[in-house]
Amino acid sequence: MSVVASAQKSGSTAVRQGPRQERQSRRTAIRQARNILDRLTLPVPLTDAEIPELVRELTEAVDRAGNGLTPSEQRRARSWIERSAQPEAARIPFEREALMPESLRSAATAIRGSLKKTAREQTTTTWATLKRQLGSALPRMTADERVSVLILVDQQTPQDQPLLSSLIAAGDPSLTSSYREIVSALGLDAPEGDDELRDVLEADVQQVHFHWSHL
Repeated sequence: MSVVASAQKSGSTAVRQGPRQERQSRRTAIRQARNILDRLTLPVPLTDAEIPELVRELTEAVDRAGNGLTPSEQRRARSWIERSAQPEAARIPFEREALMPESLRSAATAIRGSLKKTAREQTTTTWATLKRQLGSALPRMTADERVSVLILVDQQTPQDQPLLSSLIAAGDPSLTSSYREIVSALGLDAPEGDDELRDVLEADVQQVHFHWSHL
């Protein structure tokens, strides 16, 4: 093959690969923008140095993503970018959008199914474990949203059955004290003292294990 023909073939290949590479670059930018938005809207606080750097990366990712982001994602990104461009004294705190009720109900259904499996295995669990098991079915939540979704989990529990949420309240120290709120919201007696709460939790876990070991 002549040098000219080889060059023509290479050029033709480059033309064919161009659009494909461009699409790949845009998909990468979309994933990056979404990951950055997740980090910016987590309840975990970021340092003053981290936020400007993330917003800079977000700006670049949004530019490369084109129209690949959803309208909601574009609005969230613009809010961060515009807020970052304002003088510091004029900025207002940015709050993550609350999850919609249908998202909480969907998550509650997924959690309930996972807790049933945990009950049959005669063990307890943690929020981190549920997140690994359920993946995208369990969106990122604030502490208050976690309590709300666990209340929804046991709104489906018959009154003569123990609460499935006891399995995560007993296994996850970050949610142990929340069990008082869950129990109270379901119209049951909520123990006031921490020792009493632990006793109730232990008894409820035993009842859950016994109930589901027969199903």
